Amino acid sequence: MRRHPPLARLLYPTVIAIAAIAGYRFAGMNYDNQVKLTALVVVLAAIVTAVFRPALALALVVALAPFEFFVTALGIEVGTNEILVIIAAFASLPLISLADVPRPLKVGAMLIVIGSIISSTVAISWGIALWGSVRWLCVVILLMAAFRIRPANRARNLAAAIVSATSVVVLGFALLQKAGVYFFVGAPYLSDRIDSTFGYYTVFGAYMAMAALIAINQLTMSWHDRTAGRVALHAAGAAAGLVGVVLSLSRGAALALGAGLLWLLLANIREPRRVMRVVVTVFIVGLIGFAVTPASARKGLSHRISDPAASRYSDLQRFALRRDGLKALEHHPFGIGYGNFPNYLRASSDPNIEHYLFHAHWLPVQIGLDAGWLGLIGFALLVLSPLAAGLRGALLGVVDKSSAGFAAALVGLLAQGWYDYLCYEISFLVGIGLLVWGAWPHENAENASPAELATYVDVNPI
Repeated sequence: MRRHPPLARLLYPTVIAIAAIAGYRFAGMNYDNQVKLTALVVVLAAIVTAVFRPALALALVVALAPFEFFVTALGIEVGTNEILVIIAAFASLPLISLADVPRPLKVGAMLIVIGSIISSTVAISWGIALWGSVRWLCVVILLMAAFRIRPANRARNLAAAIVSATSVVVLGFALLQKAGVYFFVGAPYLSDRIDSTFGYYTVFGAYMAMAALIAINQLTMSWHDRTAGRVALHAAGAAAGLVGVVLSLSRGAALALGAGLLWLLLANIREPRRVMRVVVTVFIVGLIGFAVTPASARKGLSHRISDPAASRYSDLQRFALRRDGLKALEHHPFGIGYGNFPNYLRASSDPNIEHYLFHAHWLPVQIGLDAGWLGLIGFALLVLSPLAAGLRGALLGVVDKSSAGFAAALVGLLAQGWYDYLCYEISFLVGIGLLVWGAWPHENAENASPAELATYVDVNPI
């Protein structure tokens, strides 16, 4: 502007006029549209920032993924997360270096993208199936770009801090929702189940379990940390996560939390002091969470867990969907395409199916239906390789401490996925990418001898 004063004189009043018109239009909108427009503007501003700072795109996706709103553009309803993830993936392309990505993850990512594309060619509704392929492609790009960020441990600690901070905000909206105040997030999908900023209560519960596990691991790493702010942030994140799991009334989220905590203990089995830190940290955070959780929520979750699964109508529906999903996977090696499970159900003769739901309530089966047997193999490589690498380190007595929390959250997600499927929300597809990246041990770990690895960890303390 200093170089071109005439342009500045023209630009300033133009911007003021546009802002005045936009403000007038904004004031004339109803409340819901104002909220959605504000959310869209925030996402677009984040995208512009990401284009100029590609590495920042990854942090922005992690921070904004739990907050999705749907807007109508040119007559098409689109979510703010879809806009963010697609453009962030393009912005992150310059960061990718395949040499930095571990081989099992490269192969797994390639198989699931190729499998989902092939599946879309045989799908009845090929358009939505192709969209499923685009979703996976964008998440794979973000995952591969993340492996370029250095130093890896500092990046993981930053991602953990973002998750802890975000979980506190998500819990705040959940508490407002429980109190009947639907500011910003609206009423829950089911009137008796809190879902906060997510579309369904089980997804909300799964996110809070994931956040709690990551935060608990960070707290165990912070016992000798003098940075009070970091300790307070993760303590708040861990407590918020535990409270959120209870508020969600999701049995799957409770299972995810328990499985993840068990993994944290097993990952440190060769280090008794760290095992004790995990136990003490969970006990303290659990007391805080118990104190601030409404008694009605505690009672409600206890009641849901204690009831036999087969005694509920919804569980009978779930089991019927699982049977039909497994049968479809057995007879369709190329899959049926993302979003096409309802089409399959309409042709099913199972009398127990009364609602043509979007998925089969079984993560591995639904991945196979979305991307075929090829994609299912790729998904298994993608999610199990980091756990195998971490378990190998644990058995050798060398634990990459910053990755243990992400690995625990990934184990929890897979445990919940044995009874549910959450990836219809793109935010949780992003969550899988985050956990796979975070759970992979340090990039030098897989090729180092135990002695070299121990020396490297000592020289580069967490």
